[in-house]
Amino acid sequence: MLTGPKQPLSYTIANGFMRMVFRSLSFHKVEGAENVPSSGALLVVSNHIHALDPPLINASIPRRQVLFLAKRELVERPSRWQRWCILHYGLIPLNRARLDRRAMAKAIELLESGGTVGLFPEGTRSRTGVLQQPLAGAAYLALASEGTQVLPVAVHGIAGLKLGLRALVKRPRVTIRIGKPFALLQAESAKDRETLRQAGITMMQRIAELLPPEARGIYADDPPPS
Repeated sequence: MLTGPKQPLSYTIANGFMRMVFRSLSFHKVEGAENVPSSGALLVVSNHIHALDPPLINASIPRRQVLFLAKRELVERPSRWQRWCILHYGLIPLNRARLDRRAMAKAIELLESGGTVGLFPEGTRSRTGVLQQPLAGAAYLALASEGTQVLPVAVHGIAGLKLGLRALVKRPRVTIRIGKPFALLQAESAKDRETLRQAGITMMQRIAELLPPEARGIYADDPPPS
């Protein structure tokens, strides 16, 4: 039985619509759905290579609404497509230039109510398609919200996804791989730089484990933690 904050009807409709879009414009495959906890606070962390990553992850994970932290510029200067996503999916605006305590507080409040928060540890899309260094936000959120499980997710193949008639001609294979949830050991201070660094590396290694070797980037030679 799914628990957590009740999701808006507009989200349910939009998510169903986007699920049909992904199945129509790509060979959409989800692996590891059985790893998703049915209840409890959950922080979803993933690589980021496409603007459609948030709705794709929402359409692929059997949980109530995954509310993503996203750069505040999306709220200040949204495109028509971004405005539609914000209206139906919602987001927590985030200042990426610093540790945004207001955004973190909102995310922690959602987690404490048993909700699901999504965050891309790298902070921005990877232009090369391979993993980059993480920022501190995801690690801080996981360490500051006691009892939260971290769910690693890998998105692969979505770089070839195009909207419109061209997508019907050549449909890419888009795969979502969901790893096993894990919890970070609670530290005395979630603000310690070394603690945040190590927690960020752990998250990225868990994501790398789910990606093909050529997409692991700087984590290609790092074995995932046992």
